[in-house]
Amino acid sequence: MPHIILEYADDAATEGEIVRLLHDVHDALKKTDIFHEQNIKIRAVPVTQYLVGGKKEQFVHVQLRIKPGRTQRIKKKLSQEVLSVVSAGIQVIGVITVEVVDMDAESYAKKQF
Repeated sequence: MPHIILEYADDAATEGEIVRLLHDVHDALKKTDIFHEQNIKIRAVPVTQYLVGGKKEQFVHVQLRIKPGRTQRIKKKLSQEVLSVVSAGIQVIGVITVEVVDMDAESYAKKQF
């Protein structure tokens, strides 16, 4: 935990920028001391078909899926930290959004090899 899903307009960044951004987000989350480094999972999903406000406007949306129990203060800290890192790491002509979502602990399953 956590799972970070970075969706982005495929024309908003190069592959190299996205790879660097994944590392930057990972490092930022590690520095918060909220999560163990080995549990931070980040993936990027390019989106080819999209509209923002009815227009083809670039975007980045980051979702942090975490186990429940964190305070609103911690969630705000996480979202602000990720927003800062993403904003510094990519030049989007459009919008960057971040949300923190509590996962359902009862239905979450994991198998590690």
